Amino acid sequence: MLDVQVSKDSVKIGRFFSVSFQQKLRIPDDGRTYPLPPGLGS
Repeated sequence: MLDVQVSKDSVKIGRFFSVSFQQKLRIPDDGRTYPLPPGLGS
């Protein structure tokens, strides 16, 4: 069984896999092209 650790902004599963989360602003879903929105950090 793999060890799972949950912290403030990430989830670690086992020794070699982790997922971190970044906040982003949403862009409209209207089919047009927009520049990437600024990141708001973890």
